[in-house]
Amino acid sequence: MSKIIARRLDVAYKTVWVWEKHLRSQDPRSWREAKHPGGPRKIDAQQRKRPRELLLQGALAQGTLRTCGP
Repeated sequence: MSKIIARRLDVAYKTVWVWEKHLRSQDPRSWREAKHPGGPRKIDAQQRKRPRELLLQGALAQGTLRTCGP
């Protein structure tokens, strides 16, 4: 069943498996995001959006025809 759900939602099977694990635990705290290892982020939310915006504009908007590779 999880594989069908994952396919329909276009997410990884492992993601659906984690959701099912949280549902089975019936602990509302299990849905909280776990702390990530390492130090605090060095860029803010606005700076994190910038690379995505550039990628969505495409290579020509950045003045190049190269998209990846040498």
